[in-house]
Amino acid sequence: MHKLKITAQLASPLIKQGEMTFDALLMCLKGDPDIPLKQTDGLFHASSAILETPIHGKVGFIAGLHGQHRLDPDLIKKNKNGGTHKMYDIQRRKGCGNVFHTYPTFTTATVSWHCEGDMHGIHALLKDVYFLGKKRSQGYGQIVEGGWSIEESDFDGIMDDQGNPLRPVPEDRFAGNRDLPLVDAAWRPRYYDPMNRAACYMPMENAA
Repeated sequence: MHKLKITAQLASPLIKQGEMTFDALLMCLKGDPDIPLKQTDGLFHASSAILETPIHGKVGFIAGLHGQHRLDPDLIKKNKNGGTHKMYDIQRRKGCGNVFHTYPTFTTATVSWHCEGDMHGIHALLKDVYFLGKKRSQGYGQIVEGGWSIEESDFDGIMDDQGNPLRPVPEDRFAGNRDLPLVDAAWRPRYYDPMNRAACYMPMENAA
């Protein structure tokens, strides 16, 4: 295992929600949790995505759904009275309708991660990856041809040289700078599972 920095050069804006940790990315690519990264009691030595001077934006998409069959009203944004919007109710009775989603976009030259892992195993998973993030089929998160690079790093993917967290780290596992506020966050896969949430120290840009 080596300390590594993984970088992707982007040709289009990235749609990213959440931390986009490197372990989560590799698990999505491989389809199982046996990935070439070091972990300590479930905590992967893999940072959150680091964007180079990003310009923030938003983009909206309309999704056509069959509301009676696939759309849970609990997932729909409520009006100020706590109910679903009238248009949604009408569309649901008809059996279909459109839902508008807004996503954050990040225009940046590169996205990178620090980690501790096996260089050859990581390269094998990344070499045929040409898009990152959400809405890849719409052209977002495109990686330039030959845009992946792997180099040695001084960081293990958990903490930088100033003692600041590079990924969500539970309070009882963090040995660095404790001046940052604690944030309720998922810290290990499966990241959507509430059981994997805890009070964590976060990368500085996500700590507020």
